[in-house]
Parts: sequence; C-alpha cells; structure tokens
Amino acid sequence: MALNMRFAILAATLMVTAVPVVQAQGALGAHPAYQHALSDLRAARRYLNEGMSAPEPVKRDADAATKHIDAAVSEIKQASIDEDKSLHDSYKVDPGLSPRERFHKANELLLSAHKDLENAEELPQAKQLRNHAIAEIDYAHTIVDNAEKAGHWQ
Repeated sequence: MALNMRFAILAATLMVTAVPVVQAQGALGAHPAYQHALSDLRAARRYLNEGMSAPEPVKRDADAATKHIDAAVSEIKQASIDEDKSLHDSYKVDPGLSPRERFHKANELLLSAHKDLENAEELPQAKQLRNHAIAEIDYAHTIVDNAEKAGHWQ
C-alpha cells in the first residue's frame, strides 16, 4: 500500500514538473558519470531478468523494477548521453546466483547509478531528464529493496 502511495506521489510530481525539453544532441556523450550510470542500469536489468528461476511474486517485483529501469534509461537516452547500446549489452550475470542474490546485486547497481547521476556534471539542457531518471531509479530501488525484505524467496 505504501508503495502505491509512493508511486502516486512520484507520478504527480513528474506530471507537475514536466515541461518541454530540448535534446542535447551529441553534447553529452563525453560524460563518464552518465555512461557509468547507464552501464549499472543495464547490469541491474540483467540481474533481475536473465535466466532467473523464481517464484511468481519475485518475478512480478523484478518486472515492476525493470519497467522503471527502462524508463530511467529512456530519460538518459533522450538527453543523448547514450552511445546507443542495447539494454541487453554484454554484461555477464553469474547464473549461479539465487534470486535473492540477484536482487541484492541489482540494488547495489541501482544505488551506484543514482550516485553517478546525482554527482554528474550539471548539464542545463539535460537537468530535467537527469532528475526524472533519478526518480525512476529510486522507484526501481524501492521495489527491489521491498522485495528483498518481503521474503518471497522460498
């Protein structure tokens, strides 16, 4: 229930603050903090999805978090920070990890991506997109964190 309330607040905030944004074509590609955040997001996505055999509640949580990870990647791509890599790039996930270990690793990567974007060079033309990406990352982190605590791992 608290998760639904957080989502409603986040959605309302995003709708209120949404204004047209001019894309920064090519101007942002050389910013390593953004590239590192994208790499972390892609890796987190793979931990939550690639070859994981888990109970249905765990899969639902992984799917919900993945939607927000994809939204964060999309926001960053709109700012033309990405070098057009696939969400399924070559990051290797240890197939021997349990679903719980995968969620833990995804959570670490989401926190790292948040920190990268939070500490990235302030780019006026991309500030709003960066802030939306951070909000999506934080929402995905909340889902993964709550799933880790819920104990649906049996």
